[in-house]
Amino acid sequence: MDKVEAKSVVKSEEKIKTNREDSKGIVNVGNKPIMKYISACIIQLSNGEKELNVRSRGHCISRAVDVVEVLKNRFKKDIKVKNIQIGTQVVEQEENNIVNVSTINIKVGY
Repeated sequence: MDKVEAKSVVKSEEKIKTNREDSKGIVNVGNKPIMKYISACIIQLSNGEKELNVRSRGHCISRAVDVVEVLKNRFKKDIKVKNIQIGTQVVEQEENNIVNVSTINIKVGY
């Protein structure tokens, strides 16, 4: 598996709008219960997606790993981890504070 480190700058005031068409094959993991993200993965895989990108950042990285592990060990035993990318986002907060936030992108598929 390749590990890639990437840096990008994100302003906290910017709101990112995503269309459902743009987010096909992507599951962004946050603070919701793990089963919400697992069911989102299962739905996308059932709708014909061959690969999924499970993404997370900051303290939710361990939750993204848990989602992938539960998905492949309990629900979709034939799914494989194809690639893991780790990186850092530089986030500009209020009062020009700059914070580095760790990111992970786990690509899974058949």
